[in-house]
Amino acid sequence: MYVLVFMFVMLVIVFTLLGVLVYGREISNPRWVAVGTGDVALAYSDDGEIWEGIEGVFGEENVGNGYDIFKAGNRWVAVGDDEDDSNIWYSDDAEEWIAIEGPFGSGNATSVYYANGIWVVTGIDENDEGTLWWSNDAEEWTEVEDVAFERSGLVVQYPGPWLAGGTMNGDAGEIVLASSDGIEWENVNFPETGDDAYVNTFFSHI
Repeated sequence: MYVLVFMFVMLVIVFTLLGVLVYGREISNPRWVAVGTGDVALAYSDDGEIWEGIEGVFGEENVGNGYDIFKAGNRWVAVGDDEDDSNIWYSDDAEEWIAIEGPFGSGNATSVYYANGIWVVTGIDENDEGTLWWSNDAEEWTEVEDVAFERSGLVVQYPGPWLAGGTMNGDAGEIVLASSDGIEWENVNFPETGDDAYVNTFFSHI
């Protein structure tokens, strides 16, 4: 009995010191981050009630937009567009942000996801064509070649394969891409959808 009590107390101490992680949020120091459109396109909060805006991310005074955000470990990655072609931003505390220039050019990044050591961002390049980029650290990015999208807008991975969705003028099998590792992608069989169809979201439940 005393042994069990001692083990329980030790576990409580360890979890308190390290912080218990639940679904990527640290209970000992929770933090929310919001992205959108406005004079301030990114803000953070530690309780969901009081928010602190971060100026300069995605441009100044309503010139850019934040579309999506994801956190893995200590790293946050936010994606969107701004006038300086800085479509990907990363931070390790949600307060100080660093811009990545280059991917997507003057287009925009629309979705970001992380799994198994890989970050993947999807969006639209400067020629209004869909594109995918991947990274191990969210700092150095590599473009996926031969992406068969006119416009891509969503990427997820859970469970099983990576999936990216967008639109491709209704041709069967050209509206969804799949990948086993987030690096090599191919079109998958998808019903013919008609003109200007678009995949808005994926969901899987086990």
